[in-house]
Amino acid sequence: MANWILFGILSVQIYLYYVAFPKDYRVIKVIVSAQLLLETIQTATFSHDVIHHFTIVYTRPNAIYDVGTLWISIPLMIGLIAFITQSFYCYRVGVLTRSKCAVALINMLSLAQLAAAISVAVQEKKAILLIRFLSENKTLIAIGIWGS
Repeated sequence: MANWILFGILSVQIYLYYVAFPKDYRVIKVIVSAQLLLETIQTATFSHDVIHHFTIVYTRPNAIYDVGTLWISIPLMIGLIAFITQSFYCYRVGVLTRSKCAVALINMLSLAQLAAAISVAVQEKKAILLIRFLSENKTLIAIGIWGS
């Protein structure tokens, strides 16, 4: 429910952005549209898994541990969306401060979180079951890097 509520808020914000800034640079409008597309895909895949898990679990209780498309909707999409957002803010910090050190630091941290998110997604896809995925130490390390 929270995901759908936040998606609705995002939709209103994007509408207000296009109304308030019709003469904004085309590149920024493309970034906003791409972010909306990625958020839509993330919400759709996550909703599919939630509905699938809660409907199939009545006939097969162990189905709650299936990975399904969670590896796409949570680590991969969130990591990609965060990377695009952080890269845009990195550009804005560079324009405002003209500090190459700050831009380099933000860019390196952004790339590190994207790499960790991709690593978590690959490990989750290979695990097939969430129990196996969460019981491995290397998975917890990758999740820690991604989260921090």
